[in-house]
Amino acid sequence: MVLAERARRRRRWTGFAFAAAAALTGLMVIAPTLGNKTNAEDLAQAKQQSAQLESTLQDYDPEGRVMSGREAEISARLEDQIALVDGRLIQLDDQSVQAALLVDLWRQRVDLMQQLVQVRATRAKYVGL
Repeated sequence: MVLAERARRRRRWTGFAFAAAAALTGLMVIAPTLGNKTNAEDLAQAKQQSAQLESTLQDYDPEGRVMSGREAEISARLEDQIALVDGRLIQLDDQSVQAALLVDLWRQRVDLMQQLVQVRATRAKYVGL
């Protein structure tokens, strides 16, 4: 049961990563057409931070670590929130939207990912002791 849950979560996280990559690719096409240079720069910065956090999360390998029930719940909740933001970004990829909305969504994604990194990094430090 625990292994099945881990496998399900791993598949879901992989799906999120692919969805985020697709959204990122689509938004990279939109970015040059953004009218406001500041928004385009903010969007590029948020995308870069998101990519860096994705890489950092890969380093913590949550599937190979033991987590408490509370840590697992927090991680799952954050992953679900990231998935919602990713879904919204994918929806907006097909629409003409204001650059400020895209920047806001990417910043939300970065904030959630920073929280997830913090949960996993804190756990990794305790396990390492």
